[in-house]
This record gives sequence, structure tokens and C-alpha cells, in this order.
Amino acid sequence: MLKKASHLINRALEICPSSSSIQLLAASLNLATQHTKEALTNYKKALKLDESSIDSMNGLIHCQLLQGDIKDAALQLELLDELLPTIGVSAETVYLQALLLREQKGKEEEIMRLLDKAMDLHFKELKFNPDFLLQLVNAYFGLSKQPLLIVFDAKSSVSEENEILSLWPDEQRLLQRAERLLLQILEIAPGLQKANYLLACIHLRRGGLQGALKFSQAAVDVDPTCIDAHALHATIYLSQGNLRMAEQALEIGLSNNFDLRNHPLSNLVRAAVCLKDGETEKAIKVLNETIANPDAPGRSTEMSSKLIYSEFWITIYTELIYAYKKMDKMQDARKILAEARKAYANTLEMDRLAIIAADMDLAEGNLEAALAQLSAVASDRPAYILAKQRMADAYLNHRKEWKLYIACYAYVSN
Repeated sequence: MLKKASHLINRALEICPSSSSIQLLAASLNLATQHTKEALTNYKKALKLDESSIDSMNGLIHCQLLQGDIKDAALQLELLDELLPTIGVSAETVYLQALLLREQKGKEEEIMRLLDKAMDLHFKELKFNPDFLLQLVNAYFGLSKQPLLIVFDAKSSVSEENEILSLWPDEQRLLQRAERLLLQILEIAPGLQKANYLLACIHLRRGGLQGALKFSQAAVDVDPTCIDAHALHATIYLSQGNLRMAEQALEIGLSNNFDLRNHPLSNLVRAAVCLKDGETEKAIKVLNETIANPDAPGRSTEMSSKLIYSEFWITIYTELIYAYKKMDKMQDARKILAEARKAYANTLEMDRLAIIAADMDLAEGNLEAALAQLSAVASDRPAYILAKQRMADAYLNHRKEWKLYIACYAYVSN
């Protein structure tokens, strides 16, 4: 459909190259197909043809932000702000203000306030724009501080940890707003794949596995070639401890798109089967092969690529560390931990790795080192709850300190 639309728009531009509205259509299509540079050119042409076009100016600023041209985007937004008393505030302009503030490392409360304002302004208009609402959902997700671990077993403590992290107040607000938008999008456009996919992600984060399965299946049905949709579907089965269905979901995905073979989840499921069968050495081999695969998604040196697939890779590192620990190969476990910390330095995933490091210190009888690792997790991070929980357990089980045990939970409660 996009290819046909592109052909028609290009033909229209040949017939009428001086049409601002056709340039806007071409820009929208280029953005939808992630051709930001071409979209920017179209918006510039549209603005030159009609200097009063707010849509062209908004589109121009959006492209500049996507390309990381923060300085020019800020200048354009300043010009637009001067026109607001005359033209009125639009949802798109407020959304761009939120994106700019995020790029400028502004306060998250202010970014969320702007996103909320953009959402409210959009719903006051009679025109419903699912694509714009999806952009808002992605912006809300961008504020999330909850790194999700893939659950190997429905009874695993990881499942409990994910649910604890989702209780973080800011996380709750983000998930509620995103869910509200996605449900309204799906009322109008039930076949929108991205909306089904993101709603499945929200249910998975909250531990609502049946809801997650429902929406991930819808995402797969809409586009059977989508690797991420099949991977999510298999992840949910893995979280249920249903390895047979997880393998089946991946096999179906592979039959539709062979590139799924390089996805980290494929080997994660293989390793889970080995661990369930008691074949720890074989699981270690599978996980090491996965980490060594340079073609796997998220293995590039670009941080943006790493973070998209971070939940899979952090889980792989975690399972490999604990597999080595189970085999009493602590030196190998420490080596993998150091590699993971290097790969995810200065990211939220470091909090999970600090908790893993503390578990290893406790296993080796080094209580003080474990407490130091846990104390390093900042109080404004969701993993802080987990860190305090681990500290409480350490005080109780290793020092028999009831007062310090109670103090940890009291501190979190307050």
C-alpha cells in the first residue's frame, strides 16, 4: 500500500510540483517509511511554498529532532511559540515541545505534563489521528525507567521482580496513559499492528499474560512477517513457563521471516529447554554462542540499537551468569558480569547488574561488598525497591539483624 501511495504522490509531484499540500503528503509518507532526510526536504519545500503552514513547520521541527539537530529545532520552536497567541496551541506543537525538552534532558515531570497536555488537546479536536497518538504512546514509553527481564519460568522470582518494578508510581502513570491511548486507537483502527504490539507489551510488564497473549496474537495476525511480534509472542509463552508453545511460536515466526533465527530470543528459548532438562553445560554453550553472534539484533556498538533489545540481552547475560554460578564457575560468571557492565554502562540496566553482582558476593560470603553494590542503586530508580528488598534479606539471613531488616521495608514504604 505504501509503495502504491508513493507512486501516486510522486506522479502528483511531477504534475504539480508547486503544491504545498502534495509536498506535505510526500513528507508524511517519507516519515512513515523512516526516510527522515527526504521528509525534511519535502517539509522545507512545503514551507517555502506556503510560509503560513503550521503543519509544515511542525513537520520540519519533528525531522530536525529525529536527526538530532536540537539547536535548529529549538530555534524553530521559539519562532512557532511567538505565533501561538495568534494561531492557537496545537497538540502537535506541544508534543514537539515535550520531545525537545526530553532531548535537552529536562525534568521528566515537565515532559509528562506536556505529553498529557498534547493528549488532552488532541481529544478536544474532532479529527482523530491514530498515527499521532502512537507517537504520544512511544514518547510515554520513552520515559519508562523499567528494564524488563524475560522470565524463564512462571514461578521464577524474576516474574515477581517485574511486577514490583511496574508498581513504581511514575511507571504506573506512564502505563495507564499509554494503555488509555492504545485502547482508543484500537477502537477506531483494530488492525493497527503497532498498537496491538504495544498493548501486549503493557500487559506483559504488569504480569497480565493472558491479555498480553491476546494482543500479541493480534499483532502477529496483522503482519506475520514481523520479527518483533513473533518474538514478543514467544516471550509471553516463556514467561508462562510454556516452553513447547514458545518454541512453536518461534517456528511459526521462522516460517514467515527467516531473519528471526538471529533474534536473541531464539537461543534464549533453546537455553531454557536445556536448563529445564538439567543440561546446564549445554545451556551455557548456547548462551555463549548467542553473545558471540555479531549479526544478532542489539549487538552493534550503537547504544540505540542495544537498548531496543536490552531486555533480551540482559536476560541472556543474567542466565549465563547464574548458570556458571550453578556450576560453581565463579570466575567465568564474574567475567560475563564485567562484559555486561561494559556493554550497558550508564544505562538503567546497570541497576539489575548491580543486584546480580550482590547475589554473587553473597554466594561467596562477602556481605559488605553485596551491601555496597545494593546501596549504589539510586532512590529515584525503580530497581531501588528490589535493592532494598535484597538488603533486607541480607540483613536478616546473614546478620540476623531484625531491626535493619524492618528498617529497609519501612524506608521504602515511607
